[in-house]
Amino acid sequence: MGPWTVKCEEWFPGFKVPMEGIYSTSIILRHKEGSVAPHALFCSEAEDGTHLEVYPRPEGDVYICGCGGSRHLRRKDIEKLAPEDVFTRIIID
Repeated sequence: MGPWTVKCEEWFPGFKVPMEGIYSTSIILRHKEGSVAPHALFCSEAEDGTHLEVYPRPEGDVYICGCGGSRHLRRKDIEKLAPEDVFTRIIID
């Protein structure tokens, strides 16, 4: 459920989800299956808050996150987010 995991507290009385998050950009690059080496890349955090991570997927896509300027969110900030505030889909063929 991602940032909406805290909603399960409404469904299960007494259940608490400790939740903090990082608001950042994610990118998916489309490649042919088997065309990307199966090695993940993790970079240390830069001065601007960038903490780039690159994950190849078995179907050929490459998921990239932590693309700079990330900000840390407290639970109260996460609860205010609507899906349209955190998701944009752009597909380039």
